[in-house]
Amino acid sequence: MLDTALVKMEKALQMDPGHLKGLFNIGVMYYNTGQIDSARHYWSQLLELHPHSREADIARGIIIKLTI
Repeated sequence: MLDTALVKMEKALQMDPGHLKGLFNIGVMYYNTGQIDSARHYWSQLLELHPHSREADIARGIIIKLTI
């Protein structure tokens, strides 16, 4: 079921690559499944496109914790 959700989210992001919630949520899903590089990939896009959003602040905090 999680794989289906990831596929659908990736397809949605193909239609709207800069969707704030989409970038954040797919990063969370990848993070929660241990796919840290994929999570960072989407969160990096989020930070680039929406650096001052609440979601970017959360993603930034997680990324910082991963590098400690």
